[in-house]
Amino acid sequence: METPKIKIMVVEDEEVMNLHMRSYFERREYSVITASSAEEALPLVAKENPDLMLLDIGLPGMNGLELLKEIRKFNRSLRVILISGYYYLSPGEEKLLKELDAFEFVRKPIGIIELEQRVKDALKRK
Repeated sequence: METPKIKIMVVEDEEVMNLHMRSYFERREYSVITASSAEEALPLVAKENPDLMLLDIGLPGMNGLELLKEIRKFNRSLRVILISGYYYLSPGEEKLLKELDAFEFVRKPIGIIELEQRVKDALKRK
């Protein structure tokens, strides 16, 4: 019997980044679900129950912080790494991230190998 793969959800509106992360993590034996908007991601989180989410903050429409607030209404255990290339957190937003139990906030550009290490670190956390 096979061990179930760790399931990662990537929520990123840049299609090239979405495809790159999916390809990279699938080659490393993760199961990967992708979404290009918060509105697309929200029902998938409930349906797929991923182990970890890589979440872009600067999404069109509902942003990543708003999505995380919605997710925490029904899933407090999902490990989330927030990613942004241009978004800077205000002190209030930093406090909110702690309240929403985000594992980490990283800025782009981040190398894929470094991102994988952050994923591994987040998955070790209970």
